[in-house]
Amino acid sequence: MTEQELKDLIKTRVADLISDRGTTMRALSKSLGFSEGYINQIMNNNMMPSLQAVIVIAEAMHMTLSEFFDNSVKYPIEYYRVNKEVQKLSAKRLEALNILLNEEAEFSRKRRKK
Repeated sequence: MTEQELKDLIKTRVADLISDRGTTMRALSKSLGFSEGYINQIMNNNMMPSLQAVIVIAEAMHMTLSEFFDNSVKYPIEYYRVNKEVQKLSAKRLEALNILLNEEAEFSRKRRKK
C-alpha cells in the first residue's frame, strides 16, 4: 500500500465514523480529543496521522487496527458490528443464518435476471 493509499483509507475511515455517528468534523474532533484542524488535515490528505491518532479513531469505531486497515470491506462499521454478533451465535443458529443468506443471494440473482 502506498502512502497515498494509506492516507485515502484513513480519510475514508474518518468519513465513515462521521457518517455513522451522524456528526460533524468539529464534533468528532472534540469527542476524540483532537483539534478540528487535525481532522481537517486528515480529511484533506494534507498529513498522515500519528499511530496514536489512528488507534484512537479505530477504537472509536470499535475496531482493531487490523480491521481498521482492512480495505476489502465496503461498509466496515456495519460489517464488524454484524461480525461480532455472528461470533456469539451457536452452531445451529449459524446454520440457520447461512440458509437465510443463501436464500437472499438466490433471490437477488433471480431478480437481476429479470
